Amino acid sequence: MAEDDLGWEHFTGNRTIPSASFWVSDDVGDIDIGGEGAIIDGVLSFLIATPSELVSVNYVFDDYWEELFTNFNISPASAQVAAIDYMIVTGGGTGELAKRWIGSSGNNIIWEEVIYIYVDRNVTVSGVGIEEDFDCECDDCDCEEFDGQCYCYGSIITNDFNLSFQTGWNPITVTIALDLNNQTETITLSAGVPTRARWILDEWGGHSLNIRGITENVMPDNNNARSFLRSRR
Repeated sequence: MAEDDLGWEHFTGNRTIPSASFWVSDDVGDIDIGGEGAIIDGVLSFLIATPSELVSVNYVFDDYWEELFTNFNISPASAQVAAIDYMIVTGGGTGELAKRWIGSSGNNIIWEEVIYIYVDRNVTVSGVGIEEDFDCECDDCDCEEFDGQCYCYGSIITNDFNLSFQTGWNPITVTIALDLNNQTETITLSAGVPTRARWILDEWGGHSLNIRGITENVMPDNNNARSFLRSRR
């Protein structure tokens, strides 16, 4: 299934990105980390230097992923970080901007989403994956819904990971593969940005959902962390 089957189209309009924020925990909620940007004629530009607020690296990995991985090893544990998995967009109703790809491969539905992580020093993070069975009720489609159909998954599998971050901004990709035959959901963390990923603008207008791709090139600057995103056609 190609991306266009999901209703993606190229966006050529204008929007404002007031700042970036990320979710830390149920207790802390979202925190604003600064930056500013815009989408002008369908071209994204977002600039951020050192985030205005940093948190412990444990918040981003150990706390956030604690139900999906075990035996976290974070070095140094004193590192401070921030993250961007999506940005709030204004100018056409409330919207969200995230870099992702959604499609299928064989019997798998694939979801790839990019998270940009800022670290104040070089950091290595590793974790051990799990395999866990769970029950799922689909009478009211409380489970995964894709292309108008509802699917249940009887087990979740996460793969071991070992990531190295350099001072500044670093992209990682979260890949979720939903196997329709075996009823499994497999989650993988990896470094870098998939070449097929694109910035997707989700906007809610009444009860309609518009998903629009934004063509661009992303250039994180790890040398001085002064520019986060720069884009061009």
